[in-house]
Amino acid sequence: MTPDPTIDQRIAAWLTSEAPSQMPDRVLAATFATTRTTPQVGWLPGRRSLRMRSMPAAIAAGAVAILVLALAGVAIIGSPNGVASPSPATSSAPSATASATAIGSAAPVLGLGLDATGTIVFRQQIGDGRDVPFAMAPDTSGRRKLADTSVCCLAVEPRAGRIAIAGSEWATPVIVDLAGHRIEGPWEPPEGHLSLAPRVFGGPDGFDLAMEGSDDASPRWTGVWLSLSNGGGGLVGDLRQLTTSPEGKRDIPIAFSPAGDQLLFVRQDDQHGDLFLVELDRAALKKDGYDHTSTKMTQLNPPSTSVTADDFFGSPASYSPDGKTIAFAAFDTRVNNGLANVYVSDLSQPTLRAEPVASGVWTTSAHFSPDGRSIAFDREGPGGPHDLFLINPDGSGERNLTANFAPGVCCDRWSPDGRRLLGIATSTDDTHNELYVYAVDGSAPIQLTNEPGMYRSYTWLDASP
Repeated sequence: MTPDPTIDQRIAAWLTSEAPSQMPDRVLAATFATTRTTPQVGWLPGRRSLRMRSMPAAIAAGAVAILVLALAGVAIIGSPNGVASPSPATSSAPSATASATAIGSAAPVLGLGLDATGTIVFRQQIGDGRDVPFAMAPDTSGRRKLADTSVCCLAVEPRAGRIAIAGSEWATPVIVDLAGHRIEGPWEPPEGHLSLAPRVFGGPDGFDLAMEGSDDASPRWTGVWLSLSNGGGGLVGDLRQLTTSPEGKRDIPIAFSPAGDQLLFVRQDDQHGDLFLVELDRAALKKDGYDHTSTKMTQLNPPSTSVTADDFFGSPASYSPDGKTIAFAAFDTRVNNGLANVYVSDLSQPTLRAEPVASGVWTTSAHFSPDGRSIAFDREGPGGPHDLFLINPDGSGERNLTANFAPGVCCDRWSPDGRRLLGIATSTDDTHNELYVYAVDGSAPIQLTNEPGMYRSYTWLDASP
């Protein structure tokens, strides 16, 4: 599909006037280029106007004149007048009526009634255009900056509460704690011009860090890199290259298996993305001189599908808690209307097969609950806006958690106890979101922020400062 030249021109003009003047390297530049404007990934099928559940004609006419950038083509806009559509015929209604103050209403009480523990970490685009990392309690108390600099990417170690960040000032990870105190870094790159963007923690003790590496001067160093925990006091460990990205592509690590013996990554360019599984031989990786060209990779997504990884959407795939199953979302490239499926792959089978368990439009991710009984995913609901769904791993029991919530909803992350989901919602346009918490029992969503903007890389962890 030919992109809308007007949108492309507006994006280019915006980047010229407001994007950072210096970037550490291609990975950081690419991340800022896609996330400082919109989390749009160019190869996703189609660009189209956003839709709302219900909108008066006068408002609709005025909206035509407004340039709205879609979330990678995903319309998550809800209704500004708070009118909700009925739930889909294929889904059962939530167990309680979900309603909340529409975004933009006067003085919502943030975190009202949220009795939960842990810490929520997120990136927020602030007034001067920087993407700054923050942390706060689930009830929104104790909100604080983790670094006073623009950050392209972050990874959170959930048990000890260590956060790896990189951005406009650092081309390699800096480790901070939940109070924002620097613990380590920036790390010395193993090669002179190598940028290392932190993506995900994992491994047997949780302290392995998978990074997206890039070196324009020496492309052979571009690919997935690992910092393998060495059991010492610091998080920086033995640095090893795991993959080499083909020319023009990026290898983006997204999830370790629960046992730490596998890694999922997405290999993507501007047109296409594939999901790969890599077996991690830690004994071999620990040896000096590890030959990463021997890394064995297995593609998980079926032919004629594409998978995207993005700081806004979060990981498109997840492991079940027992590590036996992988769930992921993939777009159908044979059509150009956003059609996508949720797939599951049973790793116990001798031949890996991706079985579809749910379908919809503009589904961005599939995330197993902490107990493994549910998969959360988003898709376009009736009338246009996005809704948040739960489904059993076998495809049964689908239900819409936000059918009666007027704003459009996207991009969920589970709470540690599995009782809630953290995500974004908007009633205006996709660059003016707020963070919300959604209960799996269908009770009213709870608003966490009242500063409409772009929220990315958000997660909910057990640890507290």
